[in-house]
Amino acid sequence: MYFSLLCILLTPVLATVIPQDPYIELGSDIKILFMSKASSYSHGQIYWTLNNNRINGCFYETINSTSSAVYLHHFTLQNAVVQCHSMTGQVLGGTFIKTYQKPTNISCITYISKKKFTCNWMLNSSLNVNYIVYRKCIGELYNVSCSTDKLSCTFDRTAFNPCTVTVRARTIAWEVDSDSYQVDLWNTVKPEPPENVKAEMIPFSNNLKVKWDRPEGKSFYFSILNCQVKYAQYMVNTTMDKQALSGNLTIEVVEPCTNHTISVRCHLGKGHWSEWSREATVLSHLKVNAVQLYLWRKIEAPDDSGTRRVFFMWKGISTLCKAIDGYSLEVFSGDSLKPSSLFNTTQDTLSVLLGKAAHIGTLTAFHGDIIIQEQSTYVPATGESLPQVKELHASVFRGDFVVTWAPPDQPVSTYVVDWNTEVGPHNWIDTRNTNIILTGLLSCQLYNVSVTPLFHDSSGQENRVQICSSEGAPGIVSTDVIPQDISARVNWTVVPKTECRGAVVNYTVFYWNNTGPKLNITVERHKQEVLLEGLQPGMHYSFYVTANAVTRATNSSVTSFFTNKYDLFFLKTLSVCGGLFIIGVLFTGLCCVIQWKSFLGKMVPDPGHSSLVQWLSQSSQQKHFLMTQQICPSNKLHEHEKIYHCKVDTMASDTIFESSGDKEQQAEAMKFIGAQSEEELSSGCGRRTLCEWEPREERFDTDPNSPSLPTPCGEDTMKTMTFEDSFNPQALNTCVRSPYWNQDPVERLGARRGETRLLSTKESKHI
Repeated sequence: MYFSLLCILLTPVLATVIPQDPYIELGSDIKILFMSKASSYSHGQIYWTLNNNRINGCFYETINSTSSAVYLHHFTLQNAVVQCHSMTGQVLGGTFIKTYQKPTNISCITYISKKKFTCNWMLNSSLNVNYIVYRKCIGELYNVSCSTDKLSCTFDRTAFNPCTVTVRARTIAWEVDSDSYQVDLWNTVKPEPPENVKAEMIPFSNNLKVKWDRPEGKSFYFSILNCQVKYAQYMVNTTMDKQALSGNLTIEVVEPCTNHTISVRCHLGKGHWSEWSREATVLSHLKVNAVQLYLWRKIEAPDDSGTRRVFFMWKGISTLCKAIDGYSLEVFSGDSLKPSSLFNTTQDTLSVLLGKAAHIGTLTAFHGDIIIQEQSTYVPATGESLPQVKELHASVFRGDFVVTWAPPDQPVSTYVVDWNTEVGPHNWIDTRNTNIILTGLLSCQLYNVSVTPLFHDSSGQENRVQICSSEGAPGIVSTDVIPQDISARVNWTVVPKTECRGAVVNYTVFYWNNTGPKLNITVERHKQEVLLEGLQPGMHYSFYVTANAVTRATNSSVTSFFTNKYDLFFLKTLSVCGGLFIIGVLFTGLCCVIQWKSFLGKMVPDPGHSSLVQWLSQSSQQKHFLMTQQICPSNKLHEHEKIYHCKVDTMASDTIFESSGDKEQQAEAMKFIGAQSEEELSSGCGRRTLCEWEPREERFDTDPNSPSLPTPCGEDTMKTMTFEDSFNPQALNTCVRSPYWNQDPVERLGARRGETRLLSTKESKHI
């Protein structure tokens, strides 16, 4: 259509089509005229199309050499494009035709009490429409009108005589009147709903009585009204006589202990029904002789000791009746009786443990001390051989179970059919037929359907079958992923078997990253994991799992993950090596600290406690050596002076005198030293001889003319050895002891702390 319109607009003005874009009434005829400026477009040289479909030539008309026309009869399209073409196919002109309708389905209602007269109609239009409703009644001097832009209009005055109603529709493009509608007053009256509707049960009976007031009061006092009473799924017709101000109806109630809602409506025998009245509610009485208890049991498999759990279930009397106080259940066998259990009216199950023997359970409904009804059921003994139904079969038809079976050889009084899911409650019903339809099933659930035959005084063995209510698409509950550096392990869980899903043929894992293509890998149905290989380290990936069945497939939700930048084995190895290296460093450091502390703890001589002696000349050293050999022949002395690590018994020897002029001070110092070393000197050379000391070699270049130095003494003698005395054998035979020889090792730390006095600068220089 739009392409044709474009062609018309782009075509040079060679001809004119009249009328242009007209609105015509639906179903009317129209003549479209073509006027050309050239005489060459005459009959036989042009043709017409309707929505690009060629119009039959029998509807063409040639007026003259420059004009021709086409007739469209009974035009029923909502809109259409009519075009004129040359024989070469060129569009010479065209027009758009749109249709409209007159208002239809006019109906009117008369409300007597409200004194209103309302008319309604139907009209479809894409334009904004304004309406004027004209009403002309017999006996009225002028027409009454009502204006609106809706599809209904209400007059404030009622008409009691026959009237004619016309609806005029008006738009900016067209205007049309509806067909006249003849109105009969009594055919348009709609009474108000009945008022004061009441319902009550008749005492000592099962009858229900309904009352209501006459609608409209006395407006239809001399008219017979037809009424309907509705309760539950039932509807009862009745009438109201003339001059009757109220109506009533007695109904026999079928369902005992049931809340019934009652409502009433009426009309004048013709015209419109009133609306339903307000509902009234009543509770029907209980028919004691019609009360029926239904008791059943479900037996679980026994344990190793033969103990069984038995679920007793019953369908009792509605709690709305308030006709009973509760229930009592007793379970007994031939040699035992379990204490009775009491229940209120809202309970309907009981679970008990029973032994191997056969038992009978009896349910009693009571009101005070009066037993209203009793019902019993038989629990067979463990391993008891009982008959059961044959050829049990269950199928699904339109969402329901169709269960069929064949009866056992013994006569059966009734059958009990129970069905339940693995986690749902038990549903059960009794029937005398060998087939039943079970409704109200949950979708995609696995049901256990059992049929048990009941005999006169016992029950048979149940026969069971499993069936799915419906089969859904194969499902995946959840997915998980364990990423590595260049691979990832994907696993998933499926829906439980209790949910009936389509049989899975295989699983397909689709995975991709942001830059690469979508890849997939398929595994067999018994696998629930797959290893994705060939991934890039440190990349973002997404995946989902598809469970493929024969008829359809199900996709899991999309899961995203990042691969590791490094291999986990490499990271673990690096961590272990790093840990061992750190432990080694700590161990080495600890050993170094221990060695350092041991080194610092060694005792070394304190130079502050040292003493000096005159170094002998070469000739004197030889003589001194020979003398020493005589004193200690076992010692192999070196050619030079020996310096020993000696113990210093006193701090008094830390003063060294510089010149031979201080002989008196030397003597006093040596006396002081001798007093402190009395015990050691008593043995000659203390506790050790000269030769017992381990020497440490040191050389001193001393001046032969230097003054003499103090030497150690014996117990009773303190003698200062001079340079000359070193050559005197007698002097050498005298126990001589130097304070340096008797020196005791001290820690360096003490020396640092100034515990001994060091030589002065002047003294150091002299030495």
